[in-house]
Amino acid sequence: MFHRVLSFIGSKFDHKIPAHTELTTLEVECVDKMRSTIDEYIQKLEKVKIKEGLKLAMHASQICNQYIQNSNGFDIFKTDKERASTIYKFAANLLVVVSVLLAPYMPSFSAKIYS
Repeated sequence: MFHRVLSFIGSKFDHKIPAHTELTTLEVECVDKMRSTIDEYIQKLEKVKIKEGLKLAMHASQICNQYIQNSNGFDIFKTDKERASTIYKFAANLLVVVSVLLAPYMPSFSAKIYS
């Protein structure tokens, strides 16, 4: 998922995170799911429920992957570059969130994403 999004941005947007336009209901629904997952993740980690926190971090990754699949950015890029820009900027932001959630479990992976 990380490689797919970052490679596409690299090849189609000259290695620059694209600008975005208005978010659609697809993005708004994704934000709501991520917000709920993040809130639950924080609660689990505050109670030192490490295993449950990891499950929630992985769930956030699934939400991100589902967004990437449902947004169909690769095909949309062929006909609507402006919409594709929004999709890939949003996807890149989701990847940052997922990498932050995974940092306690996979610190070297998260550090690599930041670099």
